[in-house]
Amino acid sequence: MATSNCLRCENTTFEVQVLDLQRADFKHLCVQCERCGAVVGVLDFYNVGNMLLAQNKAIRAIAEAAGVSVDLPG
Repeated sequence: MATSNCLRCENTTFEVQVLDLQRADFKHLCVQCERCGAVVGVLDFYNVGNMLLAQNKAIRAIAEAAGVSVDLPG
């Protein structure tokens, strides 16, 4: 398997930091090189996928209690 390298300094270790974006409505995280700090990616601060799965599970439970059929992923 290939190893990911920083495009600036060729380092192979990375870290996640809170990204302070001006005029942003919500927080983001950046994946940056541990050595030089070059940003290589941006992530949502909250794990939106897990949040949606949890919401779908709750909606299914409510729908089941109400006797209603729902078709939701996850």
